[in-house]
Amino acid sequence: MSETLSEQVENYAASLESEQIIRAQRTIMLAGITGAGKDTLLKNLLTDEQYSGDYYRIVTHTTRGPRDNQDEREEDGVDYHFVSEAALSDLLKDHQMVEVNQFGDKFYGTSIGEFVIAQEKNRLAIGDVDINGIIAFHHIAQEMVTAIFIVPPDYDTWQGRLLRRYNGSTEKLAESWSVRRGIAINELEQALAVPYFHFVINDDIERATGVIHSIAHREKDFFKRADDEARLAARALLDTIKTVG
Repeated sequence: MSETLSEQVENYAASLESEQIIRAQRTIMLAGITGAGKDTLLKNLLTDEQYSGDYYRIVTHTTRGPRDNQDEREEDGVDYHFVSEAALSDLLKDHQMVEVNQFGDKFYGTSIGEFVIAQEKNRLAIGDVDINGIIAFHHIAQEMVTAIFIVPPDYDTWQGRLLRRYNGSTEKLAESWSVRRGIAINELEQALAVPYFHFVINDDIERATGVIHSIAHREKDFFKRADDEARLAARALLDTIKTVG
């Protein structure tokens, strides 16, 4: 009896060849709670002339369909590689993926081909993946992966950003609040539980973009006092989210 896609994902391990490619490529991985502004910061790094020449964006594969974001349709090969479950299954069988995770009935993962392109272009690989994905990458190549977690400056700012996602509808935000709160707590707890995450407070787009760029070009695992302060701010945000309920 053949494996289901969920079983394939659960049992999957990257090939030795894939691991060797990852270990040869400096990679910056961004994560962050919903509403932290991760996507905006990544876009800024990739489009601003003072930063863009340094990076190649790792585009994630997903089995979900394209979405409309602020009247713009997601584009295949730019926002994601949109693939069928059968196509993803074939990629797993051929060991062409580094990691894959399941969320609900949809799957997200990163292919080794993206890192080959980054190497060919002689650029830093940069991508936005979930916490589990970053942990998987760090396990494979901890000397080459820099993990950065984006957080809003405080709870009230975060709530304001979430509300704007629902066009100011407090009712719609309330409907999804329990799920969003739970995910935010889980992501913050996982990131704070390990020492290798850099935290960046997104209180100003230009400043936060510059901080990410600076971290990306530091010696691996070099932390400054500002990193400690940002980690404390992330801890305070987590405590507030837990308290509010």
